[in-house]
Amino acid sequence: MKIDVTKWKEFKIGSIFKIYNGKGITKEELENNPGNLIVVQSGEENNGVFGKIDLDYCREMEYTFTEKSCLTVARTGSAGFVSFQIQGCVVGDSAKILLLDEKVATTNIYLFLATILGANKFKYAYGRKVTENKYLNDIIQLPIKYDLDGKPLLDKTYKYSEDGYTPDWEFMEEFINTLHNKPLTTKIKSNIDLDLSTNNWKEFCIPSLFKVEAGKYYNSDEYTEGDTPYISAADTNNGIGMLIDLPPDFTGNKITIGKIGAKAYYHPYDFCATSDVNILTPKFNMNIFIGMFIVMVINYSENYKWSYGRQCRIGDTEDIIIKLPIKYNSDKSIYFDKTYKYSKEGYVPDWEFMEKFIKALPYGDRL
Repeated sequence: MKIDVTKWKEFKIGSIFKIYNGKGITKEELENNPGNLIVVQSGEENNGVFGKIDLDYCREMEYTFTEKSCLTVARTGSAGFVSFQIQGCVVGDSAKILLLDEKVATTNIYLFLATILGANKFKYAYGRKVTENKYLNDIIQLPIKYDLDGKPLLDKTYKYSEDGYTPDWEFMEEFINTLHNKPLTTKIKSNIDLDLSTNNWKEFCIPSLFKVEAGKYYNSDEYTEGDTPYISAADTNNGIGMLIDLPPDFTGNKITIGKIGAKAYYHPYDFCATSDVNILTPKFNMNIFIGMFIVMVINYSENYKWSYGRQCRIGDTEDIIIKLPIKYNSDKSIYFDKTYKYSKEGYVPDWEFMEKFIKALPYGDRL
């Protein structure tokens, strides 16, 4: 089913959802009151789930919860991030619950609207919070109902729109049903017969492995929607902020590091990148498996250093030091490169090990 957004109309979020503000919930409360009700806070990891807690305790404390399916929106932190909770949840003070009218509150419609609302997340970047009044007055575009003559079917009660437009709930339901949902399979067994002990790994500077350069600045009027991935400092969707109609500035098989948060991604495809991104072009024969391994190492060792608004600029990226497995001779002695290409000590990264490790992971055959 194709989507033609040219006929969609504007709706205030407050005309579609009821919003409920959360109250503070601590880790100690979760530990002392274990249960099955999901707790949602502001983070994006694990779909915003903070843990689980006892339902009766939430009733006693008069916390904000629902046992029905709902959406949640992060108020701070990853402000604007929207998650779907099929079994309901309780929200802390850094999140809010969004509920549809029961007549249209199906799983598919919630999923459709979660995507629409998620596209508004950019409005809450740079520390802006999701306040109830502002969020309810934000505008989203939705498909609307038409009559048999192709004219908008207007609602004289003006329930959803000042113009009388009515969201096409049936279209949303059917669209989600048409999406491919075959389960992902793998032929690889979960056991990995490779030693991932980092005790013998050695340090390598990023500039010894990669050429580092900045992305480019584009005015928003320079592009529209297209087919070229546009990489930003986003921490979701592999860093792809949107698809634009400009020709790619960078060829594939590169790693990007966002200036905000230093989140690294591997890109096998050609792309454009904003000035909020640093691009790493390999000085060795990198493939998707090696690239994914290095991305994993960078994210593990660097993400925590660049929280709270600190920016990882070009100079900072060039100062990054990561530890990698190194190459050994057949007699198990360390292999030294006399050209000192990758390190001052002559260590050489074990590219073969990295590739084998990623291939050995479950679903590694689907990369």
